Amino acid sequence: MSEKREERDVLVGKNLTTGKPYFERKKVPVPDPTNPPEEPPSQEPSPMYPTTKPPREDVPMGGVPKGDRE
Repeated sequence: MSEKREERDVLVGKNLTTGKPYFERKKVPVPDPTNPPEEPPSQEPSPMYPTTKPPREDVPMGGVPKGDRE
């Protein structure tokens, strides 16, 4: 099966001096309305920090556990 392709202006990036978007004329595949592309399963963004905290030891304000003090 061959895809239909048409020329469109595709956003390539930004002009660093003016900050304006930069478009290029490219041939891109045209989506077939009778056969929509399958959407990939959405992935939940992984949290930057784990949501479950490890059990905390009995650490005094000084930061040294009670068993390690001399």
